[in-house]
Amino acid sequence: MKNIQKSNTYNLDYLKTSLKSTIFQNFYFYNEIDSTMNQIKRFNQSQKKEGTIVIAETQKMARGRFQRRWINEPRESLCFSILLSPKILELKFLNMAVAISISESINQLTQIETKIKWPNDILINNKKVSGILIETELINNQVSSCIIGVGINVTLKSFKDPNLSNATSILVESGIHLDRNTLLIEILDNLNQLYSSIQNGISLKTLWEKKLETIGKEISVKQGDKVISGIGIDVTEEGDLIIKEKNGQTTKLSSGEVTTNLQM
Repeated sequence: MKNIQKSNTYNLDYLKTSLKSTIFQNFYFYNEIDSTMNQIKRFNQSQKKEGTIVIAETQKMARGRFQRRWINEPRESLCFSILLSPKILELKFLNMAVAISISESINQLTQIETKIKWPNDILINNKKVSGILIETELINNQVSSCIIGVGINVTLKSFKDPNLSNATSILVESGIHLDRNTLLIEILDNLNQLYSSIQNGISLKTLWEKKLETIGKEISVKQGDKVISGIGIDVTEEGDLIIKEKNGQTTKLSSGEVTTNLQM
């Protein structure tokens, strides 16, 4: 286990120095904000440098996939957004890179096994500890901006919302009071390496398969009003999920909401 710094506050100088060999050098911190993703969108062009990181102690309008509210508590959650500028052909690999980076970082710092519930929920002991949201803007078929929002439950001990019965935190599962600076550095360092791999055409499929808990399980995937049921049997190079339906047909899914262990 790596040496873990202990602090309740963010140290931007420490973050920048620790990540000096990466693209992540432009940090902004807000004690309270509506959303870190929204803040990046509000930046002027000179502030929108690739690798820009916006961190917030509290987000009033934090959201996850399907516009669900993300509950975050001051000093107990790690909430940040990243601005990247991938080429359009690299875009489809980013979800894998971010999810793997978070999962591996928690594992490296705590020795607790983490898994990824396709497409990008990070799980410890089958409970959700982190979520990811990626929003991309295209202009003339080119990526204008790609904003990645991340929320991680670090030291939360209780979840009052009844809709969060499957939520957990790193502290609850590992007993470790993980410093958020240390965790963020680990995530960004791992992401820097995987982003470089994407840019150099190196496949992430093997890492993705190793981390996914969805493969081999009976699942149901909701896409809009449609529900597709079957067994997760494989993934594509881009991270799409391939399921085998009851009728033997195989279907490739690029997005959706997965429920596992359903009776079929």
